[in-house]
Amino acid sequence: MEEVKRYVILGVTSFVAYFLGGWSILLTALIVLNVLDYATGLTANWQQRSSLRAFQGGIKKGIMWMWVGVSNLIYLILLELGYDAGEVLPNFVALYFIVMELISLEENSKKLGLEMPTPLSFFIGKLKEIMNSKKDVK
Repeated sequence: MEEVKRYVILGVTSFVAYFLGGWSILLTALIVLNVLDYATGLTANWQQRSSLRAFQGGIKKGIMWMWVGVSNLIYLILLELGYDAGEVLPNFVALYFIVMELISLEENSKKLGLEMPTPLSFFIGKLKEIMNSKKDVK
């Protein structure tokens, strides 16, 4: 039984590593920010917390990781078709979600009464402007 358990764990981790295109510092940063955002989100909304909202937050984080994996699959398809785009697409998607997590962390931090350091707040403000300007373009 113990050996079956090891093979299942090996199979799942191998699939995840392939799906995500290996592991990089971007994915490490994203998972750390996911955990921090989830924890600060629960803390900042302590009075309005509900198991449904917490569940939805977890699902949202899972979908975020799904898109990172899908972007890697698209990269692999392009590579198979002869387009060497590098790992730009999966890295861009990971960076996009890192920015979104930073923005969410800032909002949760403000709800908890702690302002971010000025340089970091300035940087995140500029990222918000860029993200909002992209949403306005149709």
